[in-house]
Amino acid sequence: MKYYTYSKIKDRTGNRIRKVFENIGKSKRNRLTIFLSHSHKDKDKDIIVQVAEFLLEENDDIYLYVDWNDSSMPIVTSSKTAKEIKSRIEEFDKFIVLLTENSKESKWVPWELGYADGKKNIEDIAIFQS
Repeated sequence: MKYYTYSKIKDRTGNRIRKVFENIGKSKRNRLTIFLSHSHKDKDKDIIVQVAEFLLEENDDIYLYVDWNDSSMPIVTSSKTAKEIKSRIEEFDKFIVLLTENSKESKWVPWELGYADGKKNIEDIAIFQS
């Protein structure tokens, strides 16, 4: 498991975020796929952008999955939501959890991390902490 702090991420980021979000929703074929677990309260914050930029510096051919950008996810949270999240976690190569004050209060983020821990190899999980 890898562990990165916000200051390390912030120090290494550039301005290539547009490319990450262009990859969202496009073909995953021959790309490293990453499930990003985070609080929806952080979705408009710079930390999401900086994490995405950091990931691009590590590998510029990634498919970054964020659930709020997935039109197939149910609008109202339900058991179907949990089933879809489980499927995505299993489907993608890597799992990254973004720990912020908001995600520490989330009911979903710890659940996603626990599920990923049971399904992924330790080297396929990373924790980014703000």
